[in-house]
Amino acid sequence: MEQQPWAVVISQNGLTEMEGHTDIHQLLSMLEGAEQPPVKLYFTTEGVALVATGSPILSRLKELEASGVEMVTCRTCLDYLGLRDRVEVGHINAMEHIMTDMEHSSNVVML
Repeated sequence: MEQQPWAVVISQNGLTEMEGHTDIHQLLSMLEGAEQPPVKLYFTTEGVALVATGSPILSRLKELEASGVEMVTCRTCLDYLGLRDRVEVGHINAMEHIMTDMEHSSNVVML
């Protein structure tokens, strides 16, 4: 049986001093262990900083992307935070595209 696509919206950077105990670290660990992760990651609001130069999880995100996890970052959010030229993983798209794309996902998780 084919797995239904699901989406994870990451709207906060989710990083604290206690690495490994945050939602984002738990999500990354789960996805890294999945044989075929059926997921798209959408980065919005403060979460866009995770795909930019200097992010402490950038190498993990690049590995996930190489394994087939699609990552989409909100253009408006990047522009607001001045990070558009610093994106190192995934691709950039309009919030309208992100919302339309999520409508076609069977499950949406918000972090």
